[in-house]
Amino acid sequence: MRFRGFRFFLFILTMGGCLSASHAAARSYIIDRTKSSMLVFTDSAGIFKSFGHKLAIEVREFSGTAQFDASAPERSSLQMKVATHSLALKTEVSPMDRQNIEIRMHEKVLQTLRFPEIVFVSDTVEAKRVSPTLWKVVLYGQLSLHGVTRRFPIPATVTFKNGQLEAVGEFPIKQSDFKIKSYSYTGGALKVADTVKISFHIVAHP
Repeated sequence: MRFRGFRFFLFILTMGGCLSASHAAARSYIIDRTKSSMLVFTDSAGIFKSFGHKLAIEVREFSGTAQFDASAPERSSLQMKVATHSLALKTEVSPMDRQNIEIRMHEKVLQTLRFPEIVFVSDTVEAKRVSPTLWKVVLYGQLSLHGVTRRFPIPATVTFKNGQLEAVGEFPIKQSDFKIKSYSYTGGALKVADTVKISFHIVAHP
């Protein structure tokens, strides 16, 4: 009985060591804003959409942390915040058009003063290894935007090399899903399309 008890004790110690090693493999990474980028692309809709313009909007302030385990990427996670006031038009237009577009974007569409942050917190990750340093992943989590929180998927290609974590991808968002009213002109005959596309290139370090 003593021998069996001793073997059981060794088993518990071994399992504990395995769990600790597995937990230690997951490291925390901080997004490097100087090497990362995020863009929002809009399109036109309405009967006069041919007269509209496709716009690129740059997100200038965002931050976040990621937990990544190369041996078990499905246990990885991401938390990220975007400052809505930092969105600025990247497309080249006249100074007057730039001012008008950005004022409408912040005051009418995003309502920046009322909703200063966009937050994403993942809770589930699907991952498929493509090569020793490359994974195709989908992060599922809660996206809080414009006062609405919805479960949302974000697909990405993740590279882990030389201690650096890098993720690139793009995904669509329907503004109406988050109670955002697309800006319109001429009574709706020309307006910003409901669906916008988000493109990102994220670099993170320990």
